[in-house]
Amino acid sequence: MDSRKAPLSNPFAPVPTAPAPSSTGVGVADSGAGGGTGSGPDDPEVTWWCRILIRIIASIVGAVAFALGVMACITVTPLCIVAGILQMISAFILLVFEAPFCCQFIEITKPIALFAERRSFLQKAFIYGGMAIPPVFMCFGPSTIVGSGLIFAIGVVYGLMSLGRKADRVTMLARASGSCMA
Repeated sequence: MDSRKAPLSNPFAPVPTAPAPSSTGVGVADSGAGGGTGSGPDDPEVTWWCRILIRIIASIVGAVAFALGVMACITVTPLCIVAGILQMISAFILLVFEAPFCCQFIEITKPIALFAERRSFLQKAFIYGGMAIPPVFMCFGPSTIVGSGLIFAIGVVYGLMSLGRKADRVTMLARASGSCMA
């Protein structure tokens, strides 16, 4: 019998995925969409402090948006109550995505947090932007505008992070002069 055991793998490590093939046969990561080859959690272009900072800010935004969703529910208009509930759900999803330790005792949040870890910055931007729009259209009040606007702003920041770093001056000048002559 072999007494050696296989090493245990880290359950929280991001799962590597193959690029999704497009209709042209080129993967999405190869086509330049999303800021280059890696716009996900392991993107080398985004510094570690930037990732931590956005997660801290998103956690604070989630708590503020949840409180503002409760404030939106304090009304007699049924549509504003539904908008406040949607905003609280959006804030809870934001908290589960960005700060899973806040909800670690709720069993259903563990697979959601693992799902969120594998999402690229661009996918998170679309998720947060899409979640923030319906409450504002349902109830155009100050609490829904500010709460959903904060969630939308986090989506915008993730969208900007997906673009990657700006090129250096020499590269930009070379590309600008090359595109003007063509």
